Amino acid sequence: MALAMLPLMRHTLAMRRLLGAALPLADRLEQDLRAPVRAAMLCLGYGELQTPRDRAWARGEVLGMPVLGQELFEDLFQDGVEKGRQEGRQEGRQEGELLQTRKLVLEAFEARFAEVPVPVRSAVADSKDLEQISGWLWAVVRARDAAEAERAVLGGH
Repeated sequence: MALAMLPLMRHTLAMRRLLGAALPLADRLEQDLRAPVRAAMLCLGYGELQTPRDRAWARGEVLGMPVLGQELFEDLFQDGVEKGRQEGRQEGRQEGELLQTRKLVLEAFEARFAEVPVPVRSAVADSKDLEQISGWLWAVVRARDAAEAERAVLGGH
């Protein structure tokens, strides 16, 4: 469990080095706990390994263990793949919402004032803050004139 928390704690040790130091500690455990604990540490840290060489090392460590280690590695690896897919879908939805809101700001500006100034287009395109862009949308909708709408967007940029 502690290894799963390391990315959240912003550790500075390379995962390969951390695992290299932690695995011998697992070898001090009772015989029936060694393989499952080693496999769990390797599987939890696998996603943080940065190089293909380090990932190959971790796979070799796990695949050299009894069947329990292999099964655990495969289960955790599949869980990691599924989690990655879910995170990717979530990021895709967020990116889609961001793009749609950007488009709405530009369309509202154009519909109300006929032309969108280049600095406004640039500010909207450059922003990655959905809350800010949503605020710009409301500001453009409520603005009395193009200058007020432009100030609302560029003043918040």
